[in-house]
Amino acid sequence: MLRLAFLSLALAILSGILGLTGLAGDFAGLSLMLFGIALAASGTLFGLRALERRDERRCYN
Repeated sequence: MLRLAFLSLALAILSGILGLTGLAGDFAGLSLMLFGIALAASGTLFGLRALERRDERRCYN
């Protein structure tokens, strides 16, 4: 998921280099939105895994 975030950020930067008008600007906006979504999802999954590990330690100790 984190790879998707950085791939979409790279695409947004590339689109920004090409120009922020017309189709390139739309593509940059979509890429930045995907970056935000993927980054939020990876952070959420990381947090959930940390909570699972904490709960496992509490249950088995």
